[in-house]
Amino acid sequence: MGGVGLIKDLMLYIIIPTVLTTAAGYMINDHLDQGRDEVNQKKSRKINFGKGLYFYYVLFNLIALILTFMDGIELFLVVLGIQIMLWAYSKFLSSIALIGNAVVAILSCFTILIFYFSQTIVLQIDNIWVALVAIFLVSMARELIKDNQDFEGDKADGAQTLPIMTSKNFTHIFADVFIFCNALFIAAWTFYDFYLNDVVATVYGMSIAVIGIVIIIMGHVLNKTKRYGMMSNALKVYMFLGMIILFYL
Repeated sequence: MGGVGLIKDLMLYIIIPTVLTTAAGYMINDHLDQGRDEVNQKKSRKINFGKGLYFYYVLFNLIALILTFMDGIELFLVVLGIQIMLWAYSKFLSSIALIGNAVVAILSCFTILIFYFSQTIVLQIDNIWVALVAIFLVSMARELIKDNQDFEGDKADGAQTLPIMTSKNFTHIFADVFIFCNALFIAAWTFYDFYLNDVVATVYGMSIAVIGIVIIIMGHVLNKTKRYGMMSNALKVYMFLGMIILFYL
């Protein structure tokens, strides 16, 4: 019963509210970004809600808030804050250089941090700061690469993203800095925490660091028309592989 109860609580207080909040964020972001996406020739993931879009947007967010309130006021306030940040990002922050990138990176950190505010679900990670720093650095790099990828649509929409204000090359190098810092951070932390104590964790952590360097090199040798899309996808996989080491935290 304990296992069944844990799964039920996890679904009710964490997974369902997270899915609903994310879905609502995608809905409003896709609606407001239609012009950019058309210029960038993105494959649409939009569902045509018509005039009911804002109804479903409010409904999804409201259900998520009700469920998290059942868990406790702390989780409720955190999810409310996430919803406000998602709305602000979609409405105007996504067009501001670095600020929009940082908002997404912070929101990415809440995929782990949200568990710490639950009164029902207990997640024990001793060095949570390691996970948060790594997630933030990789998310910042990926968002900068996506800005390069979406350059034409953002420019047509009047956005002031970093590549528009500076250049694609500068933004690419700036993203490389975040990837390199993450690789260095993971290598240093792995060496400090696991060296001579856990061979498997040490090898895995160092491998993650090396993969980060490989992604940087890959971004400079790939065909210009494909590099940003492939780097963005590679960073998704890189973040997933890095999350595995959380089990050792």
